[in-house]
Amino acid sequence: MNPKTDRALLEGLGVECIPGDTPEAVCEAAADCRAVLSSRLHLLILAANVGTAVFGVARGSKVANWLANFGRTVEGSFDDCDWDAAAAHVLAALRDPGDWEEVRARLCRAPARTSRSGADGIRRRPAEPAPVRTLLYLEPSAARGGIEIFAERHAAALRAAGREVEIAHEVPADLAPFDEIVVHKCTDLATLERFPPERTVFYVHDHDPICPRSYAYTPLRRNCTRASGVWPCLLCAPLCRAWRPALARVLSQRRRKRDLARLRGLVVISDFMKRRLVANGIPEEKITVEKPDVGGSNVQKFESSKVPEPSNLRTFEPSNGGTTVPPDVDLLFVGQLIRGKGVQLLLRAMARMRTRRTLDIVGAGNLEGRLRALAEKLGLADRVRFRGFQADPQAWMRAAACVVVPSFWQEPYGLVAAEAVALGRPVVAFAIGGLPEACGGKATLVPPGDVAALAAALDSTP
Repeated sequence: MNPKTDRALLEGLGVECIPGDTPEAVCEAAADCRAVLSSRLHLLILAANVGTAVFGVARGSKVANWLANFGRTVEGSFDDCDWDAAAAHVLAALRDPGDWEEVRARLCRAPARTSRSGADGIRRRPAEPAPVRTLLYLEPSAARGGIEIFAERHAAALRAAGREVEIAHEVPADLAPFDEIVVHKCTDLATLERFPPERTVFYVHDHDPICPRSYAYTPLRRNCTRASGVWPCLLCAPLCRAWRPALARVLSQRRRKRDLARLRGLVVISDFMKRRLVANGIPEEKITVEKPDVGGSNVQKFESSKVPEPSNLRTFEPSNGGTTVPPDVDLLFVGQLIRGKGVQLLLRAMARMRTRRTLDIVGAGNLEGRLRALAEKLGLADRVRFRGFQADPQAWMRAAACVVVPSFWQEPYGLVAAEAVALGRPVVAFAIGGLPEACGGKATLVPPGDVAALAAALDSTP
C-alpha cells in the first residue's frame, strides 16, 4: 500500500510501515515477505519479480485487468473488501506454496527469490536449503534377508531424492543433527525409546512389534491370529526355546504398543500387516501401507546399481563366492533356511510328486543340515542342490522354470514372490499372510501347509 494515501488502512490493520518509496526499496521489503496484498499495480509487479506471492485489491480497473490476464481475480474492491475473506485466502495459498509457484511462473518469469542486500549493498541469493538428514536404523543381523535388502533399497531411493542418509546398526550418541529417523528393525524396547517419537517413523517388516515370540505362531507350530496381550501370551512364551527374553517381552507388551502409538508414523508393506497392527490396538490413522515397488524395470535397476554403503553398514558375502547360474534351473527356492520358510514342506511335496523335477535352493540358514538330511531320507539327494547364499538371486529367478514360496509362517509380504512375478516367472506359493498381495493374482496359491496340494500344483506347473 501507499503509506501516504492508505495510512488509515495501514493503522487499522496494525501493519508496519517500511520507509522508502524507490523500486529498490520496494523489492527489498517484498523479498522478505511471504505475500503482498495491495491495490497498487506497480507494487504487485515489483513483488512478483522477486518471487513473492501477490494478491490484488481493486482500486479502479488496472489491478483487476492485470490479474485477469493470468486467470486470477482480485480479493475485492478497496471500498468494500472483505478483509477476513482476503486474509483467509492468502493463508490458504501460503499453505500450498506449490500452487503459488505455478501462478508466479505465469505472472512473470521472475528470478529466484533473493535475500536483502548485504553490508556491501550487493543483493545475493539465499543459501541453498540444507538437505534433509535421515538416520536409517537397522539392528544387526546374522543374515541378509528381505528386511536388509528393503532397507538398502530405501536408503538408495532417499539418496536419489537428495537426502543425506546415514545407515547405523547402533544408535548414535547425538541424534540432534538428524531431521528424521527411519527405523527398519528394532526389537529392543530400550533402544526404540531412545529415538525422539516426533521425528521417528517405524517400518514394520515382521511380527516382532506385536508378537513376543516374533513369528506369530505357537509352540505347536500353529499360526496365531490373536491380538497379543499378557494373559494369552503368558501361555505361549514360556514354551519358547529362549523363554526368558520372550517372557520379558510379554510383560512389556503394553508399554511397547504405547511407544509405537506415540511415533510420528508406522509404515507396513501390506494390508495384511495393517490389519494385524490395528487388531493390536495401533491407531489406524498412524499406519501407512507402502508396498515395495518391484516392477520389472525396478528390479533390473536395483540389480545393476550398487547401493552406497557407509563404513558401519554390515556387508554380506556369498558363502561360495557366487555360483554361475546353470542353464537347467527347474524349481527354485530363494530365502533363508529357517523353519518358517517351509523348505521342509517343499521337500515332502517333491517326494509326493508324479514328475521327477529338480530343486535349486538359494540361501543359507541354521536349518541347512537338517534339510540336507531330510532330502537324503526322502530319496531326493540327487534332485536337490543347495547353492548357498547368492549375490544375484534375480538371475536365478530369471533362469528358473518355477519359483516356489512354501512359507508356512504368516509372511508380512513376500518380496521373493513379488520379484518373481515381476520378472514374469511362474510362482507357486501358500496362500498365507501377505503372500496373496505380493503375488497380485498372478501365482498359483494353495492352502497353507497342504503338502498334497503343493505337490499337485508343482506337477501341473510347466
